[in-house]
This record gives sequence, structure tokens and C-alpha cells, in this order.
Amino acid sequence: MKQILKRITAVLVIFFIVTTAAAQQDTSSVKSYIKLCADSMLNSFLKKDYRTMAKFSNETIVDMMGGEEAYASTIETTMSEGDMAEVKLEEAKVGNILQVVKTDAGFQCIVQQKVVMVLYETRVISISPLHGYSNKEGKHWRFMDVGGQTAESLEMYITDFDKRLVIPKKETSMEAIE
Repeated sequence: MKQILKRITAVLVIFFIVTTAAAQQDTSSVKSYIKLCADSMLNSFLKKDYRTMAKFSNETIVDMMGGEEAYASTIETTMSEGDMAEVKLEEAKVGNILQVVKTDAGFQCIVQQKVVMVLYETRVISISPLHGYSNKEGKHWRFMDVGGQTAESLEMYITDFDKRLVIPKKETSMEAIE
């Protein structure tokens, strides 16, 4: 009887180690795709290529705006009107991947983004979290800036938001340009 219990315990320990290692491998293998897709989205924003940006933006938001073409057109119009026309984008880059979780539908993550822009004589530096999601393969990611949001407020845009994700606060600083 003791032999059987030892074997069962050994099998359970091995099973736990293997499943934990597999989960780690799942999330670590998608990190390069997260970085690649987030970089593509931010670079397209810098280049004012809003059509490409739409392919990496949260699909619910894109659909609410009427699809990729309407989304791109709205962003383009917004960025060319009023004070926004005076904004000079200096930098947009992906920071650390803060969290990756595996879900039934695929993967979700929280990634930092840094955007530096100049408006008149002021440089605005924003470090904000992006929520990303992907299908089961984890190869194509779509993102949404979630700075200042709560998990509850995101449910309108992200129906299956994984509550294990922690949304950090958005950090904004300004400095005068001389």
C-alpha cells in the first residue's frame, strides 16, 4: 500500500512540474509576438499609417468606429484638427511586457508603452499600459490603451477581460522646452 501511495505521489509531482513548465513555455513563447505586434502598432502610429494601426488595435473599438477604414479615417481627422494638428510625436515605443496570461480563448497581456509628444513649448511624456489579446496561437495581437481604466470599465470593450491582469496607473509628466 505504501508503495502505491509513493508512486501516486511521484506521478502527481511529475504531472505538476510538467504542467507548470508547459504553462511557462506557453506564455514565454508568445512574448516575441507581443513585442513585434505592439512595435508594429506604435510605429504605424508614428508614421501616420492609421490603416496598419487598425490591424493591431482592439477589434471591438475598430468595429464600433465602423471598421478599419472608418477607424483610420477618424484617427487621421482627429490628429489633423485643432490642437492635435500642433502635436509633434517624438517617440512611441514598447516597454516591458508586465503580464501574460493564458485563457480559454488564447492569451491576454499588459504591456507598457511610452509616448513622447511636443505641444507648443511643452514635452509630454506618457507611460501607459496597453491591454493585448491574441487567439490560441498567440501570433497576432491587438491592443488598447487602458491607462486610467478599471477592469469593470473595460468589459464594454474587452468582453472576456481576464481578472488576473493588473492594470498599472498611467504616468504622465511634462517639461518645458527652452
